[in-house]
Amino acid sequence: MRKLVAFVVTLSLVSIMPASTAIAKGDPQQELIDLAIAHVTVNNDGMFVIGGTLTRAERKTLETVFAPLNKELSKVERHLRPTVRHTASKGPGLAAPMASICGYIPKWALQAFAWYVILVGGYSAIVGMFASATIVGLPAGAVLGAIGVGLSVTGSFLLWWIDNNIPPWGKYVCIF
Repeated sequence: MRKLVAFVVTLSLVSIMPASTAIAKGDPQQELIDLAIAHVTVNNDGMFVIGGTLTRAERKTLETVFAPLNKELSKVERHLRPTVRHTASKGPGLAAPMASICGYIPKWALQAFAWYVILVGGYSAIVGMFASATIVGLPAGAVLGAIGVGLSVTGSFLLWWIDNNIPPWGKYVCIF
């Protein structure tokens, strides 16, 4: 279950992020993400902490992002806040420390992903229908239609599974 939720979250983040953001150098969003990865951690109370040596502008940038998040997290019960658990990696050689981030994934986020899969499937089926209007586009239309129907059925099953197996407050998961 943990791997399924991690896969769903990762896939949804990748699908909503434009390809140019991941590739472009000098992109402010990517620079902010890199800065946050290097200097932000979670303390024992489940609040974000900015640490390390930063310039004044970098610290102000991170504070503008994480101060509102900490304000909202202070309103949430402690057991619902994110946690970081340090463990040791398994395998030969030295045991390298590994951090896992734990927290709740709300049910609505999982449902939104399922609806996204259903909508992409419907869109693919419609594009396939229009592509099959010509003789040349008939094979491509059939393939796109089959992909669209498959995605819609998969998304519908995922939505049904989420509605029947995930509690209303979400699922507590750890991503390693």
